[in-house]
Amino acid sequence: MKKRKLSLLIAVMVLITLLLFPTGVFAENKVIIEAVGFFSHFPMRATRQAIEDTCAKFGDKVELTLYDETKPDGQMFMRLKGLSGHLPMRLLIDGKVSFSDFVDRDWTAEQLEKAITTALESK
Repeated sequence: MKKRKLSLLIAVMVLITLLLFPTGVFAENKVIIEAVGFFSHFPMRATRQAIEDTCAKFGDKVELTLYDETKPDGQMFMRLKGLSGHLPMRLLIDGKVSFSDFVDRDWTAEQLEKAITTALESK
């Protein structure tokens, strides 16, 4: 029980640190992509893969963090970002919700790539 509480405390501290400094020293000239959703559920696998593959095209210019809504860090992320409810997926680019729900139904990998390119050009 103590080990679980300690692990949760460490995870929360890391999450808070990352949320407080997303565009500061740690991410200079990088685009910060944060996504929260039910990534462990089968219907979200294609969406998760599209996010990972698209971000990988940009190498170290993009910092990607995925949060599973069913895990404590995902729930903490949602609270800190003011998100609530049963969300299949929300993707934030530099702190702003930019894409929601399922790839190839609600958005495409090409749209995500264009949004990342635009964010990089504005830095």
